[in-house]
Amino acid sequence: MLKRIYIDNFRCLVNFELAVGSINLFLGDNGAGKSRVFDVLRKIQAFIRGDGKVDDIFNQAD
Repeated sequence: MLKRIYIDNFRCLVNFELAVGSINLFLGDNGAGKSRVFDVLRKIQAFIRGDGKVDDIFNQAD
């Protein structure tokens, strides 16, 4: 089970750390990065499932 995630330099997330619990609530202003956390989780899931090469999943535009 994922317990902690650290994200650095992914779109608007810089030096971001999240302790993951059984229930998490994401609140914040527009543009704060709530959706970006889920973008990262989807990319990690794709990598673990073997859906593509690392360079394809995590590209320079991110």
